[in-house]
Amino acid sequence: MNITLLPEHEKFVQDRLQNGQYKTIDEIFSHAIALLMESDIESDDDLIYDPAWVESTRQKIDAARISIKANGGNDGETVVSGLIDRYQQARKAL
Repeated sequence: MNITLLPEHEKFVQDRLQNGQYKTIDEIFSHAIALLMESDIESDDDLIYDPAWVESTRQKIDAARISIKANGGNDGETVVSGLIDRYQQARKAL
């Protein structure tokens, strides 16, 4: 695999080699890929698989359904129009 780096990325790599932070380019890229893989796993876990988040979201949806049944709901256009009005009022207050 051939990789072409942007000049600023190449400088970053060269700086890390020169200051002794890493011994080889392979070491830098292995570390970078490990961090990226870890970040992807954490992101997936936080957003999709976190049981507390899933339960909290279910409770909010259930509460919204109950409220809509009891009080009726608004269509999307009404909600957006109300948000725009509140935004315009807040800007005027500044």
